[in-house]
Amino acid sequence: MNFKITHKRILSLLLIFLFLFSTASTSLAVSPYSNNNSINDIINRYSTNDVLYEVTNQHPLYSFANQAEYTLYELSPYGYAILLNETQSLMEACYAIGSTSPINISTDEVVYYGGPGIYCKYEDGQYYNYATNAYLSESESIAVANKEFNAKSIQLQAINILTTRAKPGLPTLPNYIEATVGRSYFANLSDYGHNANGTCTVIAAQMLLNYYDNYSNDAFISAQYEQGSGSSEAFHQLLNNYVYGTGEQGGIFIRNAKQGVTDYLIDQGLHYSLESIHTSQTSAINKIITTLRSGHPAIASMGTNCGADWDHSVLIYSVTYEESDPTSTAVFTMNMGWDTSDQQYREYVASASWFYECGYLVNNGYSHSMNSWTEYDNLFHARSCASCDYVEYARHSVNGNDVLNRCIVCGYSGITGITPQQICDTHIPE
Repeated sequence: MNFKITHKRILSLLLIFLFLFSTASTSLAVSPYSNNNSINDIINRYSTNDVLYEVTNQHPLYSFANQAEYTLYELSPYGYAILLNETQSLMEACYAIGSTSPINISTDEVVYYGGPGIYCKYEDGQYYNYATNAYLSESESIAVANKEFNAKSIQLQAINILTTRAKPGLPTLPNYIEATVGRSYFANLSDYGHNANGTCTVIAAQMLLNYYDNYSNDAFISAQYEQGSGSSEAFHQLLNNYVYGTGEQGGIFIRNAKQGVTDYLIDQGLHYSLESIHTSQTSAINKIITTLRSGHPAIASMGTNCGADWDHSVLIYSVTYEESDPTSTAVFTMNMGWDTSDQQYREYVASASWFYECGYLVNNGYSHSMNSWTEYDNLFHARSCASCDYVEYARHSVNGNDVLNRCIVCGYSGITGITPQQICDTHIPE
Protein backbone atom coordinates (compact mmCIF):
# COMPACT_ATOMS: atom_id res chain seq x y z
CA MET A 1 0.00 0.00 0.00
CA ASN A 2 1.63 3.25 -1.17
CA PHE A 3 -0.87 5.69 0.27
CA LYS A 4 0.68 7.82 3.02
CA ILE A 5 -0.65 10.58 5.22
CA THR A 6 0.85 12.48 8.09
CA HIS A 7 0.22 11.55 11.71
CA LYS A 8 -0.93 15.12 12.35
CA ARG A 9 -3.46 14.94 9.51
CA ILE A 10 -4.87 11.62 10.73
CA LEU A 11 -5.19 12.87 14.30
CA SER A 12 -6.84 16.07 13.11
CA LEU A 13 -9.42 14.12 11.15
CA LEU A 14 -10.02 11.74 14.05
CA LEU A 15 -10.37 14.54 16.58
CA ILE A 16 -12.87 16.32 14.32
CA PHE A 17 -14.83 13.07 14.09
CA LEU A 18 -14.79 12.55 17.85
CA PHE A 19 -15.87 16.13 18.47
CA LEU A 20 -18.85 15.74 16.14
CA PHE A 21 -19.97 12.68 18.11
CA SER A 22 -19.09 13.96 21.56
CA THR A 23 -22.69 14.82 22.36
CA ALA A 24 -23.50 11.11 22.26
CA SER A 25 -21.28 10.46 25.24
CA THR A 26 -21.52 11.56 28.83
CA SER A 27 -18.70 12.59 31.10
CA LEU A 28 -16.34 9.73 31.87
CA ALA A 29 -17.47 7.84 34.93
CA VAL A 30 -15.48 5.46 37.08
CA SER A 31 -17.24 2.18 37.75
CA PRO A 32 -19.20 2.32 41.03
CA TYR A 33 -17.76 -1.10 41.76
CA SER A 34 -14.13 -0.17 41.20
CA ASN A 35 -13.35 0.05 44.92
CA ASN A 36 -14.78 -3.42 45.48
CA ASN A 37 -13.07 -5.12 42.57
CA SER A 38 -9.48 -5.79 41.72
CA ILE A 39 -8.50 -6.13 38.10
CA ASN A 40 -8.01 -9.84 38.78
CA ASP A 41 -11.64 -10.15 39.93
CA ILE A 42 -12.95 -8.53 36.76
CA ILE A 43 -10.74 -10.64 34.50
CA ASN A 44 -11.70 -13.88 36.24
CA ARG A 45 -15.41 -13.11 35.92
CA TYR A 46 -15.29 -13.86 32.20
CA SER A 47 -12.90 -16.80 32.29
CA THR A 48 -13.69 -19.71 30.01
CA ASN A 49 -12.38 -22.31 32.47
CA ASP A 50 -11.79 -22.96 36.19
CA VAL A 51 -8.24 -21.57 36.28
CA LEU A 52 -7.63 -18.62 38.62
CA TYR A 53 -5.82 -15.88 36.67
CA GLU A 54 -3.53 -13.17 38.01
CA VAL A 55 -2.05 -10.14 36.28
CA THR A 56 1.72 -10.39 35.86
CA ASN A 57 2.42 -7.47 33.54
CA GLN A 58 0.63 -4.66 31.76
CA HIS A 59 1.01 -2.23 28.88
CA PRO A 60 -0.98 0.93 28.05
CA LEU A 61 -2.93 0.95 24.79
CA TYR A 62 -3.94 4.17 23.06
CA SER A 63 -7.25 4.98 21.46
CA PHE A 64 -7.19 6.47 17.97
CA ALA A 65 -7.84 9.81 19.68
CA ASN A 66 -4.23 9.45 20.90
CA GLN A 67 -5.15 8.92 24.56
CA ALA A 68 -3.98 6.05 26.79
CA GLU A 69 -7.51 4.76 27.44
CA TYR A 70 -6.96 0.99 27.54
CA THR A 71 -4.63 -1.43 29.31
CA LEU A 72 -3.44 -4.81 28.10
CA TYR A 73 -2.86 -7.22 31.01
CA GLU A 74 -0.64 -10.28 30.68
CA LEU A 75 -1.95 -13.13 32.82
CA SER A 76 -0.56 -16.08 34.73
CA PRO A 77 -0.56 -18.99 34.07
CA TYR A 78 -1.36 -17.85 30.49
CA GLY A 79 -3.59 -15.53 28.53
CA TYR A 80 -4.29 -11.81 28.35
CA ALA A 81 -7.10 -9.32 28.78
CA ILE A 82 -7.75 -5.76 27.56
CA LEU A 83 -9.81 -3.40 29.73
CA LEU A 84 -11.14 0.10 29.16
CA ASN A 85 -9.55 2.12 31.95
CA GLU A 86 -12.40 4.49 32.75
CA THR A 87 -15.01 1.79 33.28
CA GLN A 88 -12.89 -1.34 33.84
CA SER A 89 -14.94 -2.99 31.09
CA LEU A 90 -13.50 -6.11 29.49
CA MET A 91 -13.02 -5.41 25.78
CA GLU A 92 -11.36 -8.71 24.81
CA ALA A 93 -9.49 -11.62 26.38
CA CYS A 94 -8.03 -15.07 25.79
CA TYR A 95 -7.94 -17.61 28.62
CA ALA A 96 -7.08 -20.79 26.72
CA ILE A 97 -4.00 -22.86 27.51
CA GLY A 98 -0.99 -21.41 25.73
CA SER A 99 -2.70 -18.16 24.74
CA THR A 100 -0.40 -15.14 24.59
CA SER A 101 -0.58 -11.38 24.21
CA PRO A 102 -1.20 -10.08 20.67
CA ILE A 103 1.72 -7.67 21.06
CA ASN A 104 5.13 -7.71 22.69
CA ILE A 105 4.13 -6.41 26.09
CA SER A 106 7.66 -5.20 26.85
CA THR A 107 7.74 -2.89 23.83
CA ASP A 108 8.38 0.82 24.36
CA GLU A 109 6.32 1.71 21.29
CA VAL A 110 2.96 3.42 21.53
CA VAL A 111 0.33 0.85 20.53
CA TYR A 112 -3.07 1.98 19.25
CA TYR A 113 -6.07 -0.23 19.98
CA GLY A 114 -9.02 -0.40 17.59
CA GLY A 115 -10.74 -3.53 18.86
CA PRO A 116 -10.09 -7.28 18.48
CA GLY A 117 -7.44 -7.89 15.86
CA ILE A 118 -6.44 -4.21 15.54
CA TYR A 119 -3.23 -3.39 17.45
CA CYS A 120 -1.28 -0.74 15.59
CA LYS A 121 1.91 1.21 15.69
CA TYR A 122 2.43 4.46 13.82
CA GLU A 123 5.18 4.01 11.27
CA ASP A 124 6.30 5.97 8.21
CA GLY A 125 3.19 8.13 8.18
CA GLN A 126 0.73 5.24 8.52
CA TYR A 127 -0.82 2.96 11.09
CA TYR A 128 0.57 -0.57 10.86
CA ASN A 129 -1.55 -3.40 12.29
CA TYR A 130 0.51 -6.09 14.03
CA ALA A 131 -2.30 -8.66 13.67
CA THR A 132 -2.68 -8.45 9.88
CA ASN A 133 0.77 -7.16 8.93
CA ALA A 134 -0.96 -4.45 6.91
CA TYR A 135 -1.21 -0.67 6.88
CA LEU A 136 -4.47 1.21 7.38
CA SER A 137 -5.51 3.71 4.75
CA GLU A 138 -6.92 7.07 5.80
CA SER A 139 -10.51 5.86 5.38
CA GLU A 140 -9.76 2.67 7.32
CA SER A 141 -8.15 4.69 10.13
CA ILE A 142 -11.28 6.81 10.48
CA ALA A 143 -13.55 3.73 10.30
CA VAL A 144 -11.53 2.08 13.08
CA ALA A 145 -11.71 5.27 15.15
CA ASN A 146 -15.47 5.35 14.59
CA LYS A 147 -15.88 1.77 15.81
CA GLU A 148 -13.57 2.22 18.79
CA PHE A 149 -15.41 5.40 19.84
CA ASN A 150 -18.79 3.65 19.50
CA ALA A 151 -17.67 0.65 21.57
CA LYS A 152 -16.28 2.94 24.26
CA SER A 153 -19.53 4.95 24.35
CA ILE A 154 -21.54 1.76 24.89
CA GLN A 155 -19.39 0.91 27.91
CA LEU A 156 -19.86 4.40 29.34
CA GLN A 157 -23.60 4.01 28.92
CA ALA A 158 -23.49 0.73 30.83
CA ILE A 159 -21.56 2.29 33.71
CA ASN A 160 -23.99 5.20 33.90
CA ILE A 161 -26.86 2.73 34.28
CA LEU A 162 -25.00 0.67 36.88
CA THR A 163 -24.08 3.84 38.78
CA THR A 164 -27.75 4.59 39.38
CA ARG A 165 -28.09 1.17 41.02
CA ALA A 166 -24.95 1.31 43.14
CA LYS A 167 -25.41 1.31 46.91
CA PRO A 168 -22.92 1.16 49.78
CA GLY A 169 -21.91 -2.43 50.45
CA LEU A 170 -23.38 -3.74 47.20
CA PRO A 171 -21.80 -7.08 46.21
CA THR A 172 -19.32 -7.23 43.37
CA LEU A 173 -21.14 -6.47 40.09
CA PRO A 174 -24.40 -8.19 41.12
CA ASN A 175 -26.94 -9.88 38.91
CA TYR A 176 -24.59 -11.07 36.20
CA ILE A 177 -26.12 -13.83 34.08
CA GLU A 178 -24.39 -16.39 31.87
CA ALA A 179 -26.05 -18.27 29.02
CA THR A 180 -23.97 -20.96 27.32
CA VAL A 181 -24.68 -23.37 24.47
CA GLY A 182 -22.31 -26.22 23.68
CA ARG A 183 -19.23 -24.71 25.35
CA SER A 184 -17.21 -27.93 25.27
CA TYR A 185 -18.28 -28.69 21.70
CA PHE A 186 -17.36 -25.32 20.21
CA ALA A 187 -14.23 -24.86 22.34
CA ASN A 188 -12.89 -28.04 20.76
CA LEU A 189 -14.38 -27.73 17.27
CA SER A 190 -11.73 -27.54 14.58
CA ASP A 191 -13.42 -29.51 11.80
CA TYR A 192 -14.47 -26.83 9.33
CA GLY A 193 -13.15 -25.27 6.14
CA HIS A 194 -10.01 -23.30 5.40
CA ASN A 195 -10.51 -19.56 5.12
CA ALA A 196 -8.19 -18.81 2.23
CA ASN A 197 -10.31 -16.15 0.50
CA GLY A 198 -12.06 -14.20 3.26
CA THR A 199 -14.98 -16.63 3.54
CA CYS A 200 -15.29 -16.33 7.33
CA THR A 201 -19.05 -15.76 7.15
CA VAL A 202 -19.50 -19.06 5.30
CA ILE A 203 -17.25 -20.85 7.80
CA ALA A 204 -19.27 -19.38 10.69
CA ALA A 205 -22.41 -20.75 9.02
CA GLN A 206 -20.62 -24.08 8.55
CA MET A 207 -19.89 -24.26 12.29
CA LEU A 208 -23.54 -23.44 13.01
CA LEU A 209 -24.70 -26.26 10.74
CA ASN A 210 -22.13 -28.59 12.32
CA TYR A 211 -23.82 -28.06 15.66
CA TYR A 212 -27.34 -28.61 14.36
CA ASP A 213 -26.19 -31.73 12.51
CA ASN A 214 -24.76 -33.16 15.74
CA TYR A 215 -27.48 -32.16 18.18
CA SER A 216 -30.69 -31.56 16.25
CA ASN A 217 -31.02 -33.47 12.99
CA ASP A 218 -28.43 -35.54 11.15
CA ALA A 219 -29.89 -34.33 7.86
CA PHE A 220 -28.21 -30.91 8.15
CA ILE A 221 -24.99 -32.29 6.65
CA SER A 222 -24.76 -35.37 4.43
CA ALA A 223 -22.55 -38.19 5.69
CA GLN A 224 -20.06 -37.69 2.85
CA TYR A 225 -19.21 -34.23 4.24
CA GLU A 226 -19.10 -35.13 7.93
CA GLN A 227 -15.64 -35.08 9.48
CA GLY A 228 -14.70 -35.58 13.12
CA SER A 229 -17.09 -33.53 15.22
CA GLY A 230 -17.84 -31.19 12.31
CA SER A 231 -17.51 -31.19 8.54
CA SER A 232 -14.91 -31.05 5.80
CA GLU A 233 -13.32 -28.51 3.48
CA ALA A 234 -15.43 -30.07 0.72
CA PHE A 235 -18.56 -29.01 2.63
CA HIS A 236 -17.13 -25.51 3.03
CA GLN A 237 -16.73 -25.33 -0.74
CA LEU A 238 -20.25 -26.67 -1.25
CA LEU A 239 -21.62 -23.84 0.91
CA ASN A 240 -19.42 -21.39 -0.99
CA ASN A 241 -21.09 -22.53 -4.21
CA TYR A 242 -24.51 -21.79 -2.73
CA VAL A 243 -23.48 -18.41 -1.30
CA TYR A 244 -21.28 -17.01 -4.09
CA GLY A 245 -22.53 -18.95 -7.09
CA THR A 246 -20.13 -18.25 -9.96
CA GLY A 247 -18.99 -15.00 -8.34
CA GLU A 248 -15.68 -14.36 -6.62
CA GLN A 249 -15.32 -15.63 -3.08
CA GLY A 250 -14.47 -13.11 -0.39
CA GLY A 251 -15.76 -11.07 2.52
CA ILE A 252 -19.55 -11.02 2.66
CA PHE A 253 -22.15 -9.78 5.13
CA ILE A 254 -24.35 -12.35 6.85
CA ARG A 255 -27.38 -10.63 5.29
CA ASN A 256 -25.94 -11.33 1.82
CA ALA A 257 -24.99 -14.93 2.61
CA LYS A 258 -28.26 -15.97 4.22
CA GLN A 259 -30.13 -16.76 1.00
CA GLY A 260 -27.42 -19.14 -0.20
CA VAL A 261 -27.35 -20.97 3.14
CA THR A 262 -31.15 -21.11 3.16
CA ASP A 263 -31.18 -22.53 -0.39
CA TYR A 264 -28.81 -25.27 0.79
CA LEU A 265 -31.10 -26.11 3.72
CA ILE A 266 -34.11 -26.29 1.42
CA ASP A 267 -32.25 -28.66 -0.88
CA GLN A 268 -31.54 -30.82 2.17
CA GLY A 269 -35.28 -31.06 2.75
CA LEU A 270 -35.10 -28.98 5.94
CA HIS A 271 -37.65 -26.36 6.87
CA TYR A 272 -35.01 -23.94 8.17
CA SER A 273 -33.67 -20.59 7.03
CA LEU A 274 -30.71 -18.44 8.03
CA GLU A 275 -31.90 -15.00 9.12
CA SER A 276 -29.97 -11.88 10.08
CA ILE A 277 -30.35 -8.64 12.01
CA HIS A 278 -28.11 -5.74 11.01
CA THR A 279 -30.03 -2.46 10.82
CA SER A 280 -29.61 -1.83 14.56
CA GLN A 281 -26.56 -2.80 16.61
CA THR A 282 -28.69 -2.97 19.75
CA SER A 283 -31.19 -5.28 18.07
CA ALA A 284 -28.41 -7.52 16.75
CA ILE A 285 -26.80 -7.87 20.19
CA ASN A 286 -30.16 -8.49 21.87
CA LYS A 287 -30.95 -11.20 19.32
CA ILE A 288 -27.66 -12.97 20.02
CA ILE A 289 -28.45 -12.92 23.74
CA THR A 290 -32.01 -14.20 23.34
CA THR A 291 -30.86 -16.88 20.88
CA LEU A 292 -28.31 -18.17 23.39
CA ARG A 293 -30.84 -18.00 26.21
CA SER A 294 -33.23 -20.11 24.15
CA GLY A 295 -30.56 -22.79 23.84
CA HIS A 296 -29.17 -22.13 20.35
CA PRO A 297 -25.83 -20.78 19.08
CA ALA A 298 -25.58 -17.77 16.78
CA ILE A 299 -23.14 -16.32 14.28
CA ALA A 300 -22.12 -12.66 14.29
CA SER A 301 -19.87 -10.13 12.59
CA MET A 302 -17.56 -7.66 14.30
CA GLY A 303 -15.35 -4.91 12.94
CA THR A 304 -15.56 -1.67 11.02
CA ASN A 305 -17.65 -2.53 7.93
CA CYS A 306 -14.45 -1.94 5.92
CA GLY A 307 -14.39 -5.41 4.39
CA ALA A 308 -12.81 -8.79 5.04
CA ASP A 309 -9.44 -7.33 6.05
CA TRP A 310 -10.96 -5.55 9.05
CA ASP A 311 -14.21 -7.45 9.73
CA HIS A 312 -14.71 -11.02 10.90
CA SER A 313 -17.64 -13.40 11.35
CA VAL A 314 -17.60 -15.91 14.22
CA LEU A 315 -19.68 -18.52 16.01
CA ILE A 316 -20.88 -17.28 19.41
CA TYR A 317 -21.73 -19.87 22.05
CA SER A 318 -21.71 -18.03 25.38
CA VAL A 319 -22.64 -14.64 26.84
CA THR A 320 -22.25 -13.00 30.24
CA TYR A 321 -24.22 -9.82 30.94
CA GLU A 322 -25.63 -7.67 33.72
CA GLU A 323 -29.39 -8.13 33.80
CA SER A 324 -30.29 -4.43 34.09
CA ASP A 325 -28.57 -3.61 30.77
CA PRO A 326 -27.80 -6.76 28.75
CA THR A 327 -26.89 -5.03 25.49
CA SER A 328 -24.29 -2.67 26.92
CA THR A 329 -22.67 -5.13 29.33
CA ALA A 330 -22.66 -8.34 27.25
CA VAL A 331 -19.38 -10.18 26.72
CA PHE A 332 -19.34 -13.04 24.20
CA THR A 333 -17.27 -16.22 23.97
CA MET A 334 -16.71 -17.47 20.43
CA ASN A 335 -14.97 -19.81 18.02
CA MET A 336 -13.17 -17.61 15.48
CA GLY A 337 -13.27 -20.26 12.75
CA TRP A 338 -9.59 -19.95 11.90
CA ASP A 339 -7.67 -22.86 10.47
CA THR A 340 -5.16 -23.06 13.30
CA SER A 341 -4.19 -25.33 16.14
CA ASP A 342 -4.22 -22.39 18.59
CA GLN A 343 -6.87 -23.16 21.20
CA GLN A 344 -7.21 -19.48 22.10
CA TYR A 345 -9.10 -18.78 18.88
CA ARG A 346 -11.76 -21.35 19.79
CA GLU A 347 -12.29 -19.73 23.21
CA TYR A 348 -11.96 -16.08 22.26
CA VAL A 349 -13.72 -13.52 24.45
CA ALA A 350 -14.82 -10.05 23.32
CA SER A 351 -17.23 -7.32 24.29
CA ALA A 352 -20.54 -7.31 22.41
CA SER A 353 -19.94 -3.64 21.65
CA TRP A 354 -17.63 -4.63 18.77
CA PHE A 355 -20.42 -6.51 16.91
CA TYR A 356 -22.85 -5.09 14.35
CA GLU A 357 -24.71 -8.04 12.77
CA CYS A 358 -25.99 -11.46 13.81
CA GLY A 359 -27.27 -14.58 12.11
CA TYR A 360 -29.43 -17.42 13.45
CA LEU A 361 -31.44 -20.38 12.20
CA VAL A 362 -35.24 -20.29 12.14
CA ASN A 363 -37.45 -23.36 11.86
CA ASN A 364 -40.10 -22.46 9.28
CA GLY A 365 -41.65 -25.90 9.03
CA TYR A 366 -44.38 -25.47 11.58
CA SER A 367 -46.75 -22.87 12.95
CA HIS A 368 -47.62 -23.89 16.48
CA SER A 369 -49.18 -22.38 19.56
CA MET A 370 -46.46 -23.26 22.02
CA ASN A 371 -46.90 -23.74 25.75
CA SER A 372 -44.29 -22.53 28.26
CA TRP A 373 -40.96 -24.30 28.66
CA THR A 374 -40.93 -27.01 31.35
CA GLU A 375 -38.25 -29.35 32.70
CA TYR A 376 -37.60 -32.41 30.50
CA ASP A 377 -34.48 -33.93 32.10
CA ASN A 378 -31.17 -32.76 33.52
CA LEU A 379 -30.03 -31.67 30.06
CA PHE A 380 -33.12 -30.27 28.37
CA HIS A 381 -36.35 -28.41 28.84
CA ALA A 382 -39.29 -28.89 26.48
CA ARG A 383 -42.45 -27.19 25.32
CA SER A 384 -45.39 -28.62 23.46
CA CYS A 385 -47.91 -27.26 21.02
CA ALA A 386 -51.32 -26.58 22.57
CA SER A 387 -53.04 -27.71 19.38
CA CYS A 388 -51.12 -30.83 18.31
CA ASP A 389 -48.53 -33.36 19.44
CA TYR A 390 -45.48 -31.33 18.34
CA VAL A 391 -42.77 -30.95 21.00
CA GLU A 392 -39.48 -29.05 20.79
CA TYR A 393 -36.46 -29.27 23.06
CA ALA A 394 -33.60 -26.97 24.05
CA ARG A 395 -30.73 -27.22 26.50
CA HIS A 396 -30.90 -25.70 29.93
CA SER A 397 -29.27 -22.27 30.23
CA VAL A 398 -27.62 -21.58 33.58
CA ASN A 399 -27.03 -18.36 35.50
CA GLY A 400 -23.40 -18.75 36.54
CA ASN A 401 -23.99 -16.86 39.81
CA ASP A 402 -26.92 -19.05 40.90
CA VAL A 403 -25.71 -21.45 43.60
CA LEU A 404 -28.67 -23.74 42.84
CA ASN A 405 -27.64 -23.93 39.17
CA ARG A 406 -31.18 -23.17 38.03
CA CYS A 407 -32.12 -22.93 34.38
CA ILE A 408 -33.07 -19.33 33.57
CA VAL A 409 -35.67 -20.57 31.05
CA CYS A 410 -37.62 -23.28 32.91
CA GLY A 411 -36.34 -23.06 36.50
CA TYR A 412 -34.92 -26.60 36.70
CA SER A 413 -32.33 -26.74 39.48
CA GLY A 414 -29.32 -28.89 40.22
CA ILE A 415 -27.74 -28.73 36.77
CA THR A 416 -24.20 -30.12 37.03
CA GLY A 417 -21.48 -31.24 34.67
CA ILE A 418 -23.40 -30.86 31.43
CA THR A 419 -21.34 -31.07 28.28
CA PRO A 420 -22.47 -31.39 24.65
CA GLN A 421 -20.86 -34.81 24.46
CA GLN A 422 -23.56 -36.08 26.80
CA ILE A 423 -26.33 -35.06 24.41
CA CYS A 424 -27.66 -37.63 21.97
CA ASP A 425 -29.31 -36.75 18.66
CA THR A 426 -32.48 -38.50 19.79
CA HIS A 427 -32.99 -35.95 22.56
CA ILE A 428 -34.16 -33.38 19.99
CA PRO A 429 -36.71 -34.92 17.62
CA GLU A 430 -37.72 -33.03 14.51
